[in-house]
Amino acid sequence: MNTNWLWDQKITLKQAKDILTSPDNRQFVTICALLLGRMQEARVVFKNYVKPLEFCRKWLQVKKQMRRDSWNNMAIIYWQAIYKKLMAQYRAQGVDVISTVIFVEKPILKDIGAKLRAIRRAQRFSQREVAAKLKVSQQIISHIESGRENVSLLTLENVAGALGKKVIVDLM
Repeated sequence: MNTNWLWDQKITLKQAKDILTSPDNRQFVTICALLLGRMQEARVVFKNYVKPLEFCRKWLQVKKQMRRDSWNNMAIIYWQAIYKKLMAQYRAQGVDVISTVIFVEKPILKDIGAKLRAIRRAQRFSQREVAAKLKVSQQIISHIESGRENVSLLTLENVAGALGKKVIVDLM
């Protein structure tokens, strides 16, 4: 079994495996993205590190993490194909993968999203136009506006800037 994928990490293989067997662990997405970016051998990954069903449930988050490093582009293509194949198999078996994802609605995300949507519409921009300015997908803008995306302050500042606005944080 190849452990070279941990060469620059300050964790042991056992620690990495413990994280990867606990999808609710806050480090799961980061460690899984590292593993998938460095090891394109699905049989090895699924046999030794991550259960295929958990891979499918967390793939969108892991892919988002992997996109932070352009070196991962080819790995993302590989794992996306694996994801599609597994999802087809799970659908054929009647396994409901997606409904197990729990989204907790937060009022602050809904409020910020609604404000951004109102500004965008007032300026007669489409979501696609704003997304093109930011070099992101239209779906990301949709998720932000609907309150389904917990954006960082920097992302919020970028979106507001694309709309010609500033972000002012007022902690009362």
